[in-house]
Amino acid sequence: MEQQGHGAAPTALVSAQGSVAKLHETYQAARYVRASGGLEAVADFVDALAESGPPQERREAQALQCSIAVLEAKLATVENDGRTAWGAAERCKAIAEEIGDQFWRSAAAYQAVCALLKLDRAAEAEEFAVDAASTVRGDGPRKTSWKGSLLLIAAVVAARRGDGVLGHRRLHEAHRLAEESGKDSNVDYTAFGPTNVAIHRMSVAMLLDDPYQLLSAAEQVDITRLPAGLRGRKARFHLANAWAHTRIHEDAFATLHLLEADRIAPENVRLSVTAHEVVRELMSRERRRDVPGLRELALRAGIER
Repeated sequence: MEQQGHGAAPTALVSAQGSVAKLHETYQAARYVRASGGLEAVADFVDALAESGPPQERREAQALQCSIAVLEAKLATVENDGRTAWGAAERCKAIAEEIGDQFWRSAAAYQAVCALLKLDRAAEAEEFAVDAASTVRGDGPRKTSWKGSLLLIAAVVAARRGDGVLGHRRLHEAHRLAEESGKDSNVDYTAFGPTNVAIHRMSVAMLLDDPYQLLSAAEQVDITRLPAGLRGRKARFHLANAWAHTRIHEDAFATLHLLEADRIAPENVRLSVTAHEVVRELMSRERRRDVPGLRELALRAGIER
């Protein structure tokens, strides 16, 4: 990413944009270690552009700083580090307010919600999500994606505290936005679209402890419709199915979904609380002939009884 010759600053900015995009794609492919390993060098480079680049490029570099802060928050959330995630979300918010970008403010709010959930501050998380969703303005795919994403996480938080009626109402609002968009997209790496809404419907069913509703929702999901590279989201679909089949003692089906999640995104399985709980439950009643591969998966993911 060295700056050289005439027009070096635009070249440097384009290079930085490409590097940040690659890191987000690596994260969405559930290669968290690789994404984390490349983050610091790219962040330092973007910081230098934002501080000393030409004025006309500074705002774009600051937008990249927001994008990097979002990625840092996502990685911290995956690692269950709510404090680091919160700090990164606050940094994104401060920069977004400086450059007057409402969509990066939405991104900061979304990551703040995720951080608050990790910090067991669900009431604040729900308030953040609902308030942020109500302030998204304008038209176009960014508005649809961020408003819809905030409604989805608000639905999850409602279900987490047992309010299925409100959770499903918010899912319905998000579904309406997704249908208006007409396709599964990945604007600002939100993965928002009809398929993602359907996967969140499964998450809500899991939080409401309703495996049959989850499996019914899963029948409506075609994960091949997701944008390319979203391995983490696909693994989430399989882990939710594994949870539901475990709850109704269909252990062979549960194990098949676990193995598929592990094939698609092994780092996701290693870090997933749901995966660990399901594997332990299955192992506690394992009959090896019925669920081959379970113990090997547990070893790969570092899951103990």
